Amino acid sequence: MTVVLEEGPGPDPAVDYLDRPPPRARRGRRAPWWLWLAAWLVLVPVAVPMAFLVADVLESSSAAWDVLFSTRTLQLIVRSLVFTAAVTATAALIGVSAAWITFRIELWGRRVWTVLVMLPLVIPSYVIALTLISFFGGRGLFAELTGAGLPSISGFWGAWLALTLSTYPYVFLITRTALRRVDPAYEEAARGLGASSWRAFRTVVLPQLRPSIAAGSLLVALYTLSDFGAVSLMRFDSFTRVIYAQYQGRLDRTPAAVLSVVLVVIALVVLWAEQRSRGRAAYFSRRPTRPMRRVQVSRRVRVGAYAFLGSVVAIGLVLPLGTLLLWWLRGVARGDIIDMRWGAVLGSLSGSTAAALIAMAAAIPVAKYVEYLTPAPYIEDILTEPFALDENGVAPLGEPRRRAPTDDSLVRRLHEGVHEAALGEHVRFEAAAPGTPVNPAPTLRLDREIERFAGTEG
Repeated sequence: MTVVLEEGPGPDPAVDYLDRPPPRARRGRRAPWWLWLAAWLVLVPVAVPMAFLVADVLESSSAAWDVLFSTRTLQLIVRSLVFTAAVTATAALIGVSAAWITFRIELWGRRVWTVLVMLPLVIPSYVIALTLISFFGGRGLFAELTGAGLPSISGFWGAWLALTLSTYPYVFLITRTALRRVDPAYEEAARGLGASSWRAFRTVVLPQLRPSIAAGSLLVALYTLSDFGAVSLMRFDSFTRVIYAQYQGRLDRTPAAVLSVVLVVIALVVLWAEQRSRGRAAYFSRRPTRPMRRVQVSRRVRVGAYAFLGSVVAIGLVLPLGTLLLWWLRGVARGDIIDMRWGAVLGSLSGSTAAALIAMAAAIPVAKYVEYLTPAPYIEDILTEPFALDENGVAPLGEPRRRAPTDDSLVRRLHEGVHEAALGEHVRFEAAAPGTPVNPAPTLRLDREIERFAGTEG
């Protein structure tokens, strides 16, 4: 039975609630003093070097302005932004597609494919770049094995390929985790309203994945801006490579300092853009009551999925590992002594472990402090509180109540009006026996104008 809400006598308490501004107490909570102190102390190791860097730039203000507005600097900014956007877009496309295929489509060896798609994350980006350089080209490994040379890979396209293969697992892991939290009832409701599979994914599932995709893309963008090894091997002039060259090749460190400040500003702009891409939306959901069902696809689609995953694994995992293995076998065949530098191995393990522990310890107080500062979603009060229907099918929102006749006008209006114009989501109301608790649904905190529009639609 489809539920339709009719207006009862008197003012509507739900609409009146939305018209009121959020209570002052829910706009944020005061954090304990020790948490405030710990969160701000984390910023000291970051703020002190930046302060010295800015001070160096300000001391040579005239030379700094000349470097900042030079043609080469402007070209470097544009080139780095285009490069970062290209890597981020490609990594997001590969990561989201692979996450959807391995999670939703019924494939043979689905768990094995999931692990294989993740594994390029453990290979450093400069190692991937080095193996790509060795494999391609007229004298590369492919030419030695087959006699047919491939084009050399370097510059923009070489760095783009190496960093895309190194960073798409970030988007893959975060998106696949988010897919586990998506309630399948909403997609099924959209399909029941006549939406195609693609439209249901685009209007129901994808909006719920948007924060996760944005978070993964943010990691990719910041990694691309900070990478030095891959771009240096590919001889692509990004900010990190140019800053290193300026620092090593000049007695005057002003150009390197100016470019470093510009790089930090670009990173801050990327962070701001990621926040703006979310808008004011924030998603709140509880664990789905049942898992999402696998999709049975045609043989052509299944072959395409295997081909896509196989290509990603072949280029991102098999090619680097195969190249390294071939180098090792050639060394053994020549009688070379394989000298394992255990000191370097131990240093890498101890350094990475210490860095992980320090990062975790620094992130916890900052995350808790931000949690105190984040306003609670006022719309959650009326949309996610459990309630029960009485014998007349009335949801006790207060006096006067709204009754629930049995016609489908609300679903039609939601589908044609709210869904297309504002919400971008399908909403399903199900009949329930009297006294049956209604499970809280994932809620999207929206702009207040959209909420008022939704109220006018019932």
